Amino acid sequence: MLVPLWGGVGVDEVRLTGWMEERLRVAAVAVADSDRLGEVETAVLTQLDPPLNLRGMAVSPVRRQLSQLRGSAADHKG
Repeated sequence: MLVPLWGGVGVDEVRLTGWMEERLRVAAVAVADSDRLGEVETAVLTQLDPPLNLRGMAVSPVRRQLSQLRGSAADHKG
């Protein structure tokens, strides 16, 4: 998606996949009250503070730049 913004440099999918496998994890957690899923999500995001999550998160230099890049990518998309 951001390749055109970076001068046409392609994404190395093998390298990206390796990076994700080393660093990212997924966990399933049973929640008794599904009405509280939003609260659980907020608590997890607050604890982990993932830089790629924008919605509902505190503004940071990384998130500001990511937001600008996403906007530029949307402009290029059409």
